[in-house]
Parts: sequence; structure tokens; C-alpha cells
Amino acid sequence: MQTESNNPGIRIVVLLCVAEVLSMTGFSVYPALLAPLRDAWGMSGAEAGLIGGIFFAGYAAAVPLLSALTDRIDARRVYFFSTLLAIAGTLGFGLFAQGVASGALFQAIAGAGLAGTYMPGLKALTDRVPGTLQSRYIAFYTSSFGIGASLSLLLGGWLEARLDWQWAFILCGIGPLAAGALVLRALAPVTPEFHPHASPALLDVRPVLADRAILGYVLGYAAHSWELFGLRSWMVAFIAFAYTLSPNTDIPWEPAAAAAAINLLGIPASILGNELAGRFGRRRYIVTVMAASAVLAWLAGFSAPVAWWLTLALVSLHFIAVMGDSAALTAGVMAAAPAGKRGAVLAVYSFLGFGAGFLGPLAFGVVLDAAGGKGDPLAWGLAFGSLGIGCACGPLALWWSRNNQRMFRQAQQREASMKTKFQWGLTPASSALSGAAVTKKTDAEWRAQLTPEQYHVAREKGTEHAFTGEYWDCHDPGMYRCVCCGTALFEADAKFDSGCGWPSFTQPAEAANIATVEDNSHFMRRTEVLCRACGAHLGHVFPDGPAPTGLRFCINSASLKLERDGRGEPEKA
Repeated sequence: MQTESNNPGIRIVVLLCVAEVLSMTGFSVYPALLAPLRDAWGMSGAEAGLIGGIFFAGYAAAVPLLSALTDRIDARRVYFFSTLLAIAGTLGFGLFAQGVASGALFQAIAGAGLAGTYMPGLKALTDRVPGTLQSRYIAFYTSSFGIGASLSLLLGGWLEARLDWQWAFILCGIGPLAAGALVLRALAPVTPEFHPHASPALLDVRPVLADRAILGYVLGYAAHSWELFGLRSWMVAFIAFAYTLSPNTDIPWEPAAAAAAINLLGIPASILGNELAGRFGRRRYIVTVMAASAVLAWLAGFSAPVAWWLTLALVSLHFIAVMGDSAALTAGVMAAAPAGKRGAVLAVYSFLGFGAGFLGPLAFGVVLDAAGGKGDPLAWGLAFGSLGIGCACGPLALWWSRNNQRMFRQAQQREASMKTKFQWGLTPASSALSGAAVTKKTDAEWRAQLTPEQYHVAREKGTEHAFTGEYWDCHDPGMYRCVCCGTALFEADAKFDSGCGWPSFTQPAEAANIATVEDNSHFMRRTEVLCRACGAHLGHVFPDGPAPTGLRFCINSASLKLERDGRGEPEKA
């Protein structure tokens, strides 16, 4: 793959984030104006939800083709073409939409435009910015979606109040044009990386659906999108309803402005969520946040009769929880996707995710109608509950993809076929090290040999800070040995970029040199990795790594010393 060696990664990320914000100026105009359009066109809740959701149906219909194309041609060209679709949909709505049918048509076209900018923009980023910081850059990029959504809400509400709803759509169609020109002119061409085992078909979903690690993230993203886009589509209308229950109160924020501010809270939530996921385990973190989000959906939905400020507070917390797993899911699926197939993975990821994004707003409107209509607080509460129920499916999908003991057995079988004898098991520390010629030294001897940080990590089971260790971004060939006793632990060829901030390996150099024990510290259930020869704490192993083992040995740099190829013995600690 050709890369832009003359362009720092951060410049490319900033450029693509700015372009993404510009491309989305028409994204939230309909949600911002849902309430007045519903009254002007005499729509039911289901019809209003249909127009809001059809945007994501257009996205889901177009993304398999547009995203898969990025495996064959430069993603920047797909991006530019798609901004033309976004312009056509947004301008068309303002100029020609007169009811449910025409409004839905132009929303679908605008959604297809987003399909060719959001994920292809991510593909353009990963094609040009490899390395261990890629996960963090992905979080920055996906968070720009929230900035775009907030800006679109503000623009839509501001323009409608000063002109009318038609001009709000027409003027917001300018942003995608600027985004397309920026990406096409400012990004240097890149030839997509060819995968030697790629299918001749443009989009072959079978390898994606067969990979449980990828499929778990895909299904989790679908549950996330159901909740996120349902919330975004109805947030302004719900806040406006909550305000009507406090008629004599001076409320400082208009509904659209309040919703825009809430959308901005998703940016730090998404970025911080990705960092926490890398530190505590991606699947465990995502499951926890999704469960909290499902509960907050119900609380927010029933808050309107209590107080307007409580509604804003709970909707804010709900949105933070919704966005807390967004970048973690996307970074997880990108880490699991093999090079040369990322376009196909993103196509399936987006298709199912935004397909659920179409159903979420529609289901919300159907429940709202069936439970009593737009003036009934109970109906709003149950409609929000439909978002929580959809989100609750996410943890189930990730739990299923983990596959518990069957995944462990499959990992053992794969390891055995590679002639390794790594035993995936959770055993007491005493039995894990039994039978080994354990190197024994006094505490004073270990302190004399090791640096304070090495001693804390290796002998006291400490953890170095992410992205600070000596080897987290090291790509030199050689053998990683135990810093305490010199035992060969991991070959550099088994090292991969997981984005978690610690050196990550798919398998040990020799299974017999590694021991594992159950670790229930810090209110978590993890599997600790030890040097079998001296009992040094190395890190933890997780069943969310890439092929061929499906394992991720997340190891502290302070527990390792790299013996570089051709340089003799390892450096002394």
C-alpha cells in the first residue's frame, strides 16, 4: 500500500474531520424541524418517524456498494461522488418536498450521500494513517460525526426561525459541496491495498459474517445505531414536548439549541470511551456502557412530567452513554478487519448499523402513536423504552460473539494446529507455575536488578500507563524476553497494532514459557499472563485478537526486553 509519507497523520485526521463536519450540514435539519413539519403536513408519529428513518434506509441501501468500492478504488473519489448525492437530497427536499412521499425520497438520497462519505472517509483515514495511533485517530474521526450533527441542528433551527424551512434545507446543502472539494484536492491519491485472498466479487460478505469477532461488533453497532439515531431523530421534538409541560417557566434554551448542545457532549464521551475500552477490555467496556444506556433510555423518557431541567439532564446522560461505546465499536471492528477487506467489513458494519438506524426512529413513532400520541407523557416514555430495548440487544450480541467456552476450545484447537501447546485455562497461581524450574530471588535482589517501574510491574503486578511503554509502538524484529529472567516470551513477528496502548501479541513464542491465572482484581474478571520461569507479571490475555489465534496478549513493556535480530544477547535490565 502506498502511503503519504510527507503528510503527518494528524494533518490527515484533522482534514477528514473538518470535511466530515461540512458534509453533514444537512444531516439534522429534518430532526430540527420535525415538530413544525409534522404540523404543517399533518403527519402522524409513524409518518414523521418514517421520514426520519428513511434517511438511514438510504444509507443502508447505498453503503454496501460505496464502501466496498474503496477496496478497489481510492476512497477519496468515492467520497467526492457521494457529496453530490448529499447535495441533491438536501437541496431537493428544500425545493420540491411537499409531503411524506416526496420528503422520504429526498431524505433517502441524502442518506445515500452520507453512506459514501462517513465510512469511506474512515477508509481514507486508515489507508493513509497506519500504526498504533490509528485507534485514537478513528475515535477523533467518529466523534466529528457529533460535531456535524450539532452544527446541522443549530443551522436548521436558526435558518428556519429567520427564513423558512425550505431555505433551511437549501442553504445547508452547501456544506457537502465544500467537503467533497476539500477531500478531492487536499488528499494525495492512495492505491488501496490488495488482499491476496480477496474474492473477485466486489462485495463478498461471507468471510465477514463467518468471523465471530467482526460479527459481534457489527451486531453491537446495529443495536447502538437503533438507539442513537432514534434518539437523534426525536430529541428536539421530545424536548419541545417537555417544555410544553412547564408553560409558565422561562427556559433559556430553544429545543434545537438544547439538542445541539447535548449532541456535543457525545464528542468527549466517544473519545474517552475508546481510551477506557483499550485499558479495561473492549468487549467488557462496551457491554457495561450499553447496559447503562438501556436503563437511561427509560428514565429519560418518563422524565418530562417532572421538570424540564430533569429531562435535559437525563437526556444528556442518556446521550453520553449512547456515544460512550461508539468509537470503541468502530475501532474494534477496524482492528479485527484484515487489510484489503476493510471496505467489505465497513460495508456490512454500516449496512446493518444504519439499517437499524432506519428502524429505530420508525419504531419510536409507531410506539408513540400506539401508546397515546404526541401529547401523552406515557406514550413518550414507552417510545423511549423502545430505544432501550433495542440497545439491550447489543450486550447479548457481544456476549454471543465471545462464545465463552466454545471460543476457548476453538482457540486451543487453532493453537494446537500451529504446533503450540498453549493451554487456555484459568488455574490457581500455584498450579499454573507448578512443575516449572521457577527462578527465585529475594525481594532485595529483584529491586537491585530492576528499575522501579520494572519492579512495580513485574514483581508487584502493576500496570504501566497506556501509550507510554518502550515497546508499544516498536516494530523492530527480534525476540521479546522476560525482563527478570531472560526467558523467550514473544516473537516480534507475532506483534500487532491493537490500538490499546500496550504491546500486543497473537501468541507466545513457546507455550511452555507462559502461564495464565484468573485475575479478579479491580472488580473485573481477566486472565493474567505470567512468565512460567520466574513468575513475573506480564499482562493479560483476551479472546478478541485477530486471526489465526483469536487471542490478544496485552503485555507491559516494563516486563519485556527486546533482543533485536542480529544484535546478540538482550540488553541488560
